[in-house]
Amino acid sequence: LAARAFGIKVEKFYLFFDAWGFKLFSFKKGDVEYGVGWLPLGGYVKIAGMIDESMDTEQMAQPAQPWEFRSKPAWQRLIVMLGGIIVNIVVGVIIFWMLTFKYGQTYTVNGKLTDGISVGSIGKGIGLINGDRILAINGSKLIKFEDAISSKVLFDGAQLTILRGNQTLYISVPDTILNKLSKNDKENFIAPRYRMARVETVLEPDEKADKQSFFDLLTRYEEGNCTESEKLWLNQWYGLLGSKNVNNLSSIELEEMKDNVWLKLKDNAKPNKKQRTLKLIWIKTAIAASITIAFIISGIYVFSSHAESSFMNQNSGLNLISKTNTSSVPIVISLNDESKVTLQPKSNIIYPKVFAKSDRKVYLNGDAFFSITKNPKKPFYVYNDKLVVRVLGTSFFVKQTSDETAAEVAVRTGKVQVNENTCNDIITLPGAQIAKPVLLTPNQKGLFAAHKIKTTLVEKPIPLAVAYNEPSNISYNFKEERLREIFKTLSKAYGIEIKSDNEQILDYTFTGDVTNKGLYDQLSLICGSISGKYSISGTSILVSIKN
Repeated sequence: LAARAFGIKVEKFYLFFDAWGFKLFSFKKGDVEYGVGWLPLGGYVKIAGMIDESMDTEQMAQPAQPWEFRSKPAWQRLIVMLGGIIVNIVVGVIIFWMLTFKYGQTYTVNGKLTDGISVGSIGKGIGLINGDRILAINGSKLIKFEDAISSKVLFDGAQLTILRGNQTLYISVPDTILNKLSKNDKENFIAPRYRMARVETVLEPDEKADKQSFFDLLTRYEEGNCTESEKLWLNQWYGLLGSKNVNNLSSIELEEMKDNVWLKLKDNAKPNKKQRTLKLIWIKTAIAASITIAFIISGIYVFSSHAESSFMNQNSGLNLISKTNTSSVPIVISLNDESKVTLQPKSNIIYPKVFAKSDRKVYLNGDAFFSITKNPKKPFYVYNDKLVVRVLGTSFFVKQTSDETAAEVAVRTGKVQVNENTCNDIITLPGAQIAKPVLLTPNQKGLFAAHKIKTTLVEKPIPLAVAYNEPSNISYNFKEERLREIFKTLSKAYGIEIKSDNEQILDYTFTGDVTNKGLYDQLSLICGSISGKYSISGTSILVSIKN
């Protein structure tokens, strides 16, 4: 606009950069070419008589023309150069201001923390106890709880005005407390304290009436009247209680355990917060606006969801049960359709007491073996934070790595379809690839990592007759038998394709009894007799001659 106002010729106007001459599209109107480039790093205006991002130096070798930038007075050139910068800042401020008015700033209202604070060992070391209410910091009323754990308090120290019962106390926070926090990552200072009903065990619908207050929360959950924070606390409370035998705890120990739960949840919980729109100073606005523009132009979209929370929300109309195996041996859980789940130690499963009419869904954290009752009209789904496994009637393992970055599904009987669970916490770029679904059959497994599902064979294949509990009198005692026939026999027995890249190998013969050995041991003996070897290629086995 400034260039045109001063009679300067504008040759190009581009959103994004058309680096190396590549562009998404363009059109010409008058003397100006309008277009969209492929590189999302802003945009540019090409002005006659000015070396800009296009690095066009040819016109500069020609005599200056009156419509060119270089022929204009200095003050006009300055306004033109500042025009783009000013527009970027103004647009950024407008966008950020709109976001601020819509979302505001959230914080914990200190006055609503009627149950005070939960105190970690470092907080207890300076004299704080559970239930204390912080009224002021250095004599100034505390409005936002976050100010009590701000860098100003932790770096410089402060005097806290505390209400303990009906008594007002003054406790000093030393300026060395930050050093203690940095050296003890697992130690907590203070966190908001939220009370809820005391729980003695993982609750079932037929529990006694003294748990009525907790049932009130469950009822609100089923009716969809729980707040997001109550849903989060309820889900994680189950998991944390599963790590102890709460039947043997005293009421005092239960209260202390509850305080520890809230300290562990403080980083993930979303307590009752009130939105407030604050006045912003121009420097912060400009910085935030620049960041906002960068994310918008770069085309980055952040999707934040959680697989387990999504599962709970989608099945909120059902009476869900959470079971955690706190023992050192596997336990068997019977589902209402007579399916069985062998839950491994330190694993958790969430399932409805009665399945829905159209399907059967469970959520697994950890490892388990499933033996599913066949019902074509009601497919069975196993969810975890990486995968969704769909079956009709089969048996299979679902496992997670210890660092939860990968997952595995191994099939024993039947067929299962494995999909990536797209309800993870992910940052998705445009065009990002989601793992393609795979179909697994007995003795096959799928390994999921980095949005890919790799199919291969299980570590110890089991004969299909054994897996299906069928009588089997098959003998693997071969006498001058061609490998072609031996491989056919083994392929049929295990449901695994065994092939060779050398037809001559298949005409070799083998004599020996491999009846009581596993498949890989059988192949090792057979291949050893012909100086051969075998390798696993996807879900097949390839036999070849050693080099």
